[in-house]
Amino acid sequence: MARSALLPQANLAVSEAVQRENLDAFRGMRVGDFPQHSGPFWLFQSGSNGSLPLFDLAAVANNIGVITAQDELARANDNQIVALYRYNQERADLAHATGQMEALYAK
Repeated sequence: MARSALLPQANLAVSEAVQRENLDAFRGMRVGDFPQHSGPFWLFQSGSNGSLPLFDLAAVANNIGVITAQDELARANDNQIVALYRYNQERADLAHATGQMEALYAK
């Protein structure tokens, strides 16, 4: 995703129109001395709008895989620490049981 999609967006629009209505066509018939046309009317519009993304669901969906991988890596690191602790504990227990504690840790 481009970073520009995360930036605020601003738009400005200006339009101008001249309009004349055929009232007989609108009513479907001629009515006495009532005018046949109305207008011309001059219409001028201008305005601006802006937008700012607050929540991007596509970005969340793309990040789910990254978050899952980070979680699995953290679990693997925790498992490695636990395995090293148990290995060293068992090594110390074996050295204690065989009377080689000083020889093992005096180095």
